[in-house]
This record gives sequence, structure tokens and C-alpha cells, in this order.
Amino acid sequence: MISLIVDDFEEVHDQIRALSKEFFPEINIIDTATTVKGAVEKINRFRPELLFLDVELPDGLGFQILKEVEEVPPYVVFISGHSHFAVNAFEFKAVYFIHKPIEKAQFINAVERAKESRMEGEQLKVIEHLLSGKQEKKSPGKLAIRSEERINMIEIQEVVALKASGNYTEIYLEGKNRKEVATQLLRTYEERLADHDHFLKVHRSWCLNLAKVTEVERRNKIAVMENTMKIPVSARYWKLFLEKLEEL
Repeated sequence: MISLIVDDFEEVHDQIRALSKEFFPEINIIDTATTVKGAVEKINRFRPELLFLDVELPDGLGFQILKEVEEVPPYVVFISGHSHFAVNAFEFKAVYFIHKPIEKAQFINAVERAKESRMEGEQLKVIEHLLSGKQEKKSPGKLAIRSEERINMIEIQEVVALKASGNYTEIYLEGKNRKEVATQLLRTYEERLADHDHFLKVHRSWCLNLAKVTEVERRNKIAVMENTMKIPVSARYWKLFLEKLEEL
């Protein structure tokens, strides 16, 4: 079974290769892609039967690929770092997800289920609903900031940006020099904020609130925030960052 992996992290490629070799030797991973554009080109060239497809790529959403290719692969397994995509998908019982970090049991279940059901019209409609941003979003609420001594509840709309700092997360709030330090990884907060439209990862170490951006320094790829902070936007997220700003 010819297969293609579409994900912007090399470690994900390695994990899927290893798990496929161990549990599904019939899967022949012919190539990988890291962007929407690259994936469309390789799908049209290789015509894979099984596609491992990341939900969010640096230059767009995975579903965009399925709308642009000449022929949709018959079997698709979606990959996501956000648990809410997987929960919604399994409620519909129509699409198959691997949630990062990838676990063996989850991988086996997703591949086996995908192989039992071809990707056809109804499934595509469900996926489009899930991934196009049309699903119901959470209203602004509170975010629990856990420190070594207490749990502080803050208004999500006050959050300007979040920065990874080792095993901690620095959370910057409205107002000058307002900051909380949480004893949890940035990835934890990315998942908690995934249903809130304005939050976007823009760098390996940074997630920001798009509604708090006041200026963009294009030459240096810098986002200037309401509280005067300057946050770097990496090249891999730059295009998506600009597109999301224009959608506000």
C-alpha cells in the first residue's frame, strides 16, 4: 500500500515510519511533505492509497490539500497536536485521527479504521466542517495558571502571549510588565486555547493573541503587541500568521 506522510515535523515522520514497519509491513511510505503546496504536488505525482495528513501546516490547513489534489487518496489518517479535533472527529465516527504525541495503540486503531472505510463524499463533508473553522468555538472564559504555590484564574481575553521557558510557560498579560509563570509546558496551554480563534503559534517558543497585535515589522518578522512586547514570528508560521491577521 503506497503511503505519503504530510507533517512539518521530522520526528513525526520517523515515528510513523517506525510504527508502520512494526505493525503494518504492507505500508510502503514512498515520500514525505511538510507544506500544503508540497503535499499537493506529491499526491498528484505518486497517487498514494494511504495519506497521513497533519491538520495544521505552516502554509495552511490539511483539508485544503484534499480540495486541491486531482484525486483524493482513498484512505486518510489525520494527525493533530490538538485533542479537540480528535474528540470531535470520533463523535462523528467518520474520520480517523492520531493525536500527537503518537502512541502505538492509537496509531494502530486509526490505521485499521481508516483502511476499513474509503474517503468518500460524506466523510469529506464532515472533515471540512471540523477543519475549516466552522465548528463551534468556545466563548472567552478563564484560564487556570498553575504555579508552585497556587492556581490563578485569569481572563483569557487578557492574555497577550505565551512563551515556552524550559518546563515552564511565561504568560504575558495586558498592561506593562504583567506576567505569570506556570509550571506547565507551553503545549498544554496551546491545547487549552485551541478552540479560541485569536490564539496562534508563531514560533517554536511563542503563542500569541492575534487580537493584541498592533503592528507587524515585515522585514524582521516581528509582531508588536499592545503591551509593547516584540515577538518573533518564524518563517514556517509567517504566511499563516499574516493570513490569520487579515481574517480578524
